[in-house]
Amino acid sequence: MSTLELGSHEIRVNSVNPTDVVMESTKQFLSNDEYTGPYLPPHPLGRFTELDDVVNATLFLSSDGTAIITGSNVAVDGGWLIS
Repeated sequence: MSTLELGSHEIRVNSVNPTDVVMESTKQFLSNDEYTGPYLPPHPLGRFTELDDVVNATLFLSSDGTAIITGSNVAVDGGWLIS
């Protein structure tokens, strides 16, 4: 079924799309200046995505306050995709 078909069943379809997320398994890699040097400066917010950023975006889209939002893709990337 598509997003259009699911809407009639009051089912919303959205996605949360993070880039590099700082977690236990990625901390060592993302704290390496050889990696972060070329990639961090283009992030308009100047930092990598934290796990809480992804969780908060997911909770936002799951809340009753966003009941009219469907078919959206939320980039959780500190503005990296637009830079």
